[in-house]
Amino acid sequence: MYVVAIMESQVGALDGAESLARTLGEGISALDVRMALSATPPRVLLRTPSRERAESAARTLVERGLAAIAVDLSTVLPVDRMVHVHRVALDEAGLRADPGGPTLAYSDLGVIVRVAAETAIWRTTREKELHSVRGRGVLVEVEHTRTERAFEQAAFLFARGGGVPWVMRAGEARYLGLGEAMRRTTTENVLTVVEQLRERAPRAAYDERFVADPLVRHADTHVRDNDHAPPELGDAGLELRVQLLAWSLGCARP
Repeated sequence: MYVVAIMESQVGALDGAESLARTLGEGISALDVRMALSATPPRVLLRTPSRERAESAARTLVERGLAAIAVDLSTVLPVDRMVHVHRVALDEAGLRADPGGPTLAYSDLGVIVRVAAETAIWRTTREKELHSVRGRGVLVEVEHTRTERAFEQAAFLFARGGGVPWVMRAGEARYLGLGEAMRRTTTENVLTVVEQLRERAPRAAYDERFVADPLVRHADTHVRDNDHAPPELGDAGLELRVQLLAWSLGCARP
């Protein structure tokens, strides 16, 4: 599968949305074009199994003066295959994922992307309600389902020359290695780690647009009663937009 993504906001091009949609052809409406041009970039405009169509659509967009690329989705790495930071350790040379794990050298760090990810949680509970049966009050067990929203903070780290990205999930990482700099909440600790990484890697690009405009996971989570919803971050749309952003900021594409 291939996608075509708009890499920069192009609000000034909205007037030509209908003409552009006709040029791009089947499956693309003027509304699709307007949404892709006005939303927080990068934004996917087209999905297709045809490499030829994806590349043709990307060329058409570029010819119209728009920043766009065609991407083979097989080159987008899922979150569960990234290097996860479990125990933060900021050494002299780089960030370690674990006490004995891999190290990402500060000199190699090219892009830092901080995100907030929103997940819809459907919680089903069983409650006793008083119903009238033949004139008598009877307690009946009834199921109710309501929607909740959960947010997770994370930082994605990309080496300048490419390779496997790193991810530090707020609720997954442990921050004892920060010493006196450790804070009370996981969100504060993520910010602390990011600040220290930026100090040690001043040439690394930094972006937090997906904090102000959280990424929405397409997959819902279902739980019952008071069960805790497991933290989730992986999602094809989320992974794609984060890596598209990293590429646009100078990280090498695989």
